Amino acid sequence: MILVSLAMISCKGGGDRSFLEVRGRVQAISWAGGTGLTSGQWNLSRRGKISQGPWDGMKRGGKGHIRKGRVRFFDHESGDECITETEFRTSRRGRIVKALRRCGDTKETYLLERTRKGELVSAQLKSGTATYVYSYGSYVYDEKGNWTERHFTVSCGDKVTNSGVERRDIVYYE
Repeated sequence: MILVSLAMISCKGGGDRSFLEVRGRVQAISWAGGTGLTSGQWNLSRRGKISQGPWDGMKRGGKGHIRKGRVRFFDHESGDECITETEFRTSRRGRIVKALRRCGDTKETYLLERTRKGELVSAQLKSGTATYVYSYGSYVYDEKGNWTERHFTVSCGDKVTNSGVERRDIVYYE
């Protein structure tokens, strides 16, 4: 079973901006596609903390990095809706490097690989006995240096199972 979320994040700038992969005075992000870990509508305070988003029950670790979140997911294969808990491991900069998502009896583990610049290169998803690899590239950036589009492919073994474009609309504080 592959879950597609309604809601994930990472980069310099403090607050939760690293987790959401943005820099600068970001006010809101509308994000769709990819692994689904952070897709959804996110609002940030002027200090860069998430003030509103698709998750509830967010818990933070000692350095203020997000460690846990809960979100309502829709499973497109079964047609079921599920409240899913996701636990995160982040780098010292607050970038997500590993995520464990649970929904009922289903467990999924994501291992993320990034460039030094913070760009997501790949995300390996282990769900049951299957391993899916999300590969990312062809980034498009806005004038502030935040990506607004990136292409991805999903493969299981030698077979490409999906491909597409992940997009974000970003609104900045003036």
